[in-house]
Amino acid sequence: MRRALSLSLAMLVAGGCGWFEHDSHGTGGGGPQPKAYQPLDKSSAQLTIAVGRDDATAEVQLTLTDEDGAPLVMQDGQQVTVNDLALPEIDEGLYGKTLPGSAQYAVTVDEPMHGVLTTAYTPPGAFTITSSSFDLAGAHLTWSSVDPSVRVAITLSQQTPDGPQTTSFSLPRDTGSRSFTDVELQRFVQGFPLTIDVTKSATGESLQGVAASEVVISRTREVSVTPTSSL
Repeated sequence: MRRALSLSLAMLVAGGCGWFEHDSHGTGGGGPQPKAYQPLDKSSAQLTIAVGRDDATAEVQLTLTDEDGAPLVMQDGQQVTVNDLALPEIDEGLYGKTLPGSAQYAVTVDEPMHGVLTTAYTPPGAFTITSSSFDLAGAHLTWSSVDPSVRVAITLSQQTPDGPQTTSFSLPRDTGSRSFTDVELQRFVQGFPLTIDVTKSATGESLQGVAASEVVISRTREVSVTPTSSL
């Protein structure tokens, strides 16, 4: 009886040791392994800096991926700042912050294994939407400070009796105006406020401190008009 009890205890201890040996590898009983350190200078980055409609703020968003295309989570010592303000993590590999508006945005990549590098970005120049009326039979939208080096995106949106309506248009370069036909405006109705957003955007130079990057910096203006129709 004592021999059988000793044998059972020995088997239990052996089994327990086997379980602890498995957990000691950091799997947490089968959980995910901690990711290895990924240097920022081996990563790819997508960076957007969107200056707000009143120039008072800018929305900055940064996506980082490692050499395998997986989200890169920055570790101790690694940091990306914009105008000396650190970008906090929003989600795995995604960082962002609302910053005070500025004439220039200095983006600094701090990689302990590589050093500190800074790239400065200047948004498209300030402008205003100069059109004061909008005819659904055919409208001509204009804005100031034409800059052929930037792209333009126009969004029209309206809350109609049939629900929200939105349509977008793009120009490969800034021409200062865009005409709309009655067919392009047929989803909108007269007598209800129509919101017009004009966004000028440019591709920024490569972000220093990472292996590859896509950078877009933009500025938006918005007005609200009540369209008429001469149809």
